[in-house]
Amino acid sequence: MDNLRSVIELLFLRRDINEVLDSIRSVKQIGKGREVVGKEEFKKLYFSRDEYRYSGNQLNSLFEITNDTWSKNKILEETEELGRKVHQNAFNVLTNLTSQMLTSKGGEPQCRYEEYMRWEEAGKLLGDDVLVTNFLAAHDFKDNLRDRSDFAWPAYILTNNTELKGMMSKGLAELHNHLKGSSLVFTLSWLAVMNYPRTYGHKMFSKLKNYDGDYREIHLAAFIRAILYKRICKVTDESADTLLNEWRRQTGSLDYISLNLSEIQSFIERLRIRKPARSLDYAIPSHLPMKVKDVDSRKPLIGERYLLYKCFQKVNNGTSKVFETLLYTYLIIKTKFRYAMVQVNGTIGFENFQYYDDKKSDLLKALKANQSYKKSLQEIGMKLPLQDSFVTHIEYRITPEETKAELYKSLNEAEASAIKGISHGFIIHFIKQEDKTKQGPDKVENGLICRNHSRREKLKREAAVVRQLLIEGEERITGIDAANSEFYCRPEVFGTAFRKLRHVSRKPIHGYFKKQKPLQLGITYHVGEDFYDIIDGLRAMDEARKFLNLRSGDRMGHGTALGIEVYHYYEEKHFTMVMPKQVLLDNMAWLLDKMSQYNIPDESGFRYEVQKKFSSLSTELYGEDLNLRTYINSWLLRGDEPSLYTEPEPKEPKRIKLFEIYQINMDNTVAPARADKEARKLYHRYHYDYKAKYRGSKSEEWKIEAIHRESFVNILNTIQEKMQEELAFRHIAIECNPTSNLRIGNIPRYVNHPIVRFNNEGLVRTDGTAVKSAQISVSINTDDAGIFATSLEKEFTLMALALEKEKNEKGEPVYQQRSVYRWLEQIRESAFERKFESIPEKREEYLITK
Repeated sequence: MDNLRSVIELLFLRRDINEVLDSIRSVKQIGKGREVVGKEEFKKLYFSRDEYRYSGNQLNSLFEITNDTWSKNKILEETEELGRKVHQNAFNVLTNLTSQMLTSKGGEPQCRYEEYMRWEEAGKLLGDDVLVTNFLAAHDFKDNLRDRSDFAWPAYILTNNTELKGMMSKGLAELHNHLKGSSLVFTLSWLAVMNYPRTYGHKMFSKLKNYDGDYREIHLAAFIRAILYKRICKVTDESADTLLNEWRRQTGSLDYISLNLSEIQSFIERLRIRKPARSLDYAIPSHLPMKVKDVDSRKPLIGERYLLYKCFQKVNNGTSKVFETLLYTYLIIKTKFRYAMVQVNGTIGFENFQYYDDKKSDLLKALKANQSYKKSLQEIGMKLPLQDSFVTHIEYRITPEETKAELYKSLNEAEASAIKGISHGFIIHFIKQEDKTKQGPDKVENGLICRNHSRREKLKREAAVVRQLLIEGEERITGIDAANSEFYCRPEVFGTAFRKLRHVSRKPIHGYFKKQKPLQLGITYHVGEDFYDIIDGLRAMDEARKFLNLRSGDRMGHGTALGIEVYHYYEEKHFTMVMPKQVLLDNMAWLLDKMSQYNIPDESGFRYEVQKKFSSLSTELYGEDLNLRTYINSWLLRGDEPSLYTEPEPKEPKRIKLFEIYQINMDNTVAPARADKEARKLYHRYHYDYKAKYRGSKSEEWKIEAIHRESFVNILNTIQEKMQEELAFRHIAIECNPTSNLRIGNIPRYVNHPIVRFNNEGLVRTDGTAVKSAQISVSINTDDAGIFATSLEKEFTLMALALEKEKNEKGEPVYQQRSVYRWLEQIRESAFERKFESIPEKREEYLITK
């Protein structure tokens, strides 16, 4: 993170609004002829951050640069001959940053390609629109432009790299996109609070437990925003003036704001001209640009952009200290609110992401009470990835429903919001849920139910609903998936349901005697994204392939465990892992089996240590030192329906009714395991031995001693390579989500993303060396674009720039520039090849069977 971006974090995220409002209370000038922030406060803010690299005199120098250089507006200095007084303020720090990164073409903002990484870092913090409007206001002032009326630029701006645009303009396919996670959740939530503080203020705050402030600050922001809008539009409102003056007399009291919330709401309603567009936001201009239709996904962005642009314009023209202070306070509160909603906090792991995903769901429910926001949420989620975009095919992931009518309704609502002419399909993604059954040494009742019993029962109901729609000819569902934390439940939970759904045949829509062809569901599965350790992540990917019967044409979502750098991962954790004992036992058995399967040499005696750990854990959990082959066979049976093994000594399920064949995992490696009597008994105990389940739920630390670390890393590197080769051989693709993977997983930079290890076809190193790769088919995707504030074009751009900027120890480029674009081109094409079969133009081509 560069210094200028760090200072912006201090000024707009870390700063206490009480310190800023002090300028109103004591009638001081803010940013006029004095420091933007005092030295002691600057130091205090700096050391409140999660990371810092300066101290003492170095920090004093950074403080001086902030006040003497960055807080001055160079554009105003260039127009000094007009008699304008140059003064310091926090907004000039933004201008100095954006002037380095942004440019304008045809009046529309673009980012300089070489600055896109810095732009991503700054945008994560403040959001693109604060930065873009600040830039446009400054440069329009410089160019003497005063009549900007178009604020409908894309949600995420592109770069001025014409070569990259030319490649993407051939069309992009988005294969990993969660519908609800793609909407402008923060934007709509913020607008809801700003327009209806009395309705949404406390409700929104109660959903954001990591908001660093008092919920009354959000009410204050709504009041300030309305005052700012009143000022820039020169609206006369004596009641609002009285509110403002009284609030100032009460030294900026938050209590005063809360006590007068009804008055503030009335003030906002007076600002709202009764037009349909303004039900979303009173700040939307009366006349929208011609290209912005009533259902356009950019419409919710326009009001805030217009307001900020006009405010920055007013600051550049010279305004009162009160106006500047109010604007600064507003931006601090908004940045803090955004920080609590958009995953930019630097904390890795799915649990951190889960917080933001849960808040998204909670806030969406709250917003649906307002019809304008409810309509916008669906439309934006469907249209935002496609408007001003090169995407020509998209697969939306939606959750299942408990009834056929509800699922059919969800599909219809989504379909109604789709952009016509864009190829698309819907993937039903089931949710992995935690097994909340309380374990205990005396919980005898746990011996009556299998692991994840409640989730399996719910899954049966959900799958039955999907199956019924498919049987009746539903053509929009093209695939199935399972998402959420991998710690909650393993792939084995979904095996039966996935196999059953895959083999559904669809009834004819019409034309019994017309040409037919099969149309079966594609399968993808979120796996290898978050795990106890790399062994655990690799085992989960192996289980997904085996238990879900993945085959040519299927995909895995994320799969980062298969390609992240092993040594860096374990070194960061001091080669010490903590996990439940059952998971550790499974990992030990699986690791030993893979070492044998791949004939991996053991140079340090590490295998003996793993075998010893396996023996001690199996004895502790199951009361005996289990045979490794027996244990592996029982593990292979986990793809079978547990109800087939309820007896203490279950018989081999050789004969089973045809319509129940999906209950058996038909993977060719499982049949020998099913014939193993001891393995069947152990599989029964895995599910129904309540004492073993209790003992296995307890956690244990596992540390790899220094003497074994080199050998251990080599073993895992080999397993990664062999599993990559297997996926490539089986034509199973991986859906890569660069930004999502960086913010959730243990990946330090975009250039370190395992996509480069999965597939480097066309990517040439400048030193002529060739890096071995299995050349797995991969795609680049967004995942939850709204949570990660990204777009598919942005993902391609970040990967391109990361590879172009990568340098070796001599400071020379690692990759040939032209080869980076050849690599991206083959990934772009691969995504279209690996998309699940979408709706055919001729319905008679569907398989017509009963």
